[in-house]
Amino acid sequence: MHPQPRTGYTLSTFAAVVWASTAPGLAHLIIRYAIPGLALALWRDLLVAVICTVGLLVFRPSLLRISGGAIEQRALNGVISIGICHALRLWSVTLNDADIAIVLIFYIPVS
Repeated sequence: MHPQPRTGYTLSTFAAVVWASTAPGLAHLIIRYAIPGLALALWRDLLVAVICTVGLLVFRPSLLRISGGAIEQRALNGVISIGICHALRLWSVTLNDADIAIVLIFYIPVS
């Protein structure tokens, strides 16, 4: 069964809207509730990690069978690549404005 092109367009549009709305949403949390950007990045990444782990345990437990050494390597990779990226992005939202952060976010796939 092949997916319909309309499904791909719909999912791509939905992903772009969600991706573009993260910076204003995070800026709202930082400004309104005075949450430090690094704390927000930490809790966001922890929440996503827990949700993804639970989702894998429920739907694809076979994907969690990896060797002991690979767990530390993947955790370190996640902390470095995702954690630092989110921390820098939230720092950008704090220093600049949400609209500038949105432009920077859309340049991520280019780099």
